Amino acid sequence: MSPLDKYLTQVKQVKIVNDPTWVQQLFMKRENRRVNNDATISILKRLFEVPPTLIGQKVQVRFEPENLNEVLVFVDDKFVARATPVNAADNARVKRNRDKNELLASSLSFHEALLKKEEN
Repeated sequence: MSPLDKYLTQVKQVKIVNDPTWVQQLFMKRENRRVNNDATISILKRLFEVPPTLIGQKVQVRFEPENLNEVLVFVDDKFVARATPVNAADNARVKRNRDKNELLASSLSFHEALLKKEEN
């Protein structure tokens, strides 16, 4: 039996895909990551931003190692977002709020910490 004959006997089992991006996603590399407190993940030594709602969660990222222009983020096998490369200049200007406990812990002396606590 020739390869063509074999193919023709099973041609009814062949499924035609209408969306080629779906097939492309099947062949992407998959890795698990935990989202950092600043809503970033690291892929191949590069930082990417994800939505802040994912902070602390385990996510699966799908990407092509040769082309990091498209990094897809999935939670429980459901697409959530596209990760974007971190712009270091913009990231350095972001104001991050620290809570009172962190400020007290960073005080230089116990006496100063007590004074700050009494003020609040």
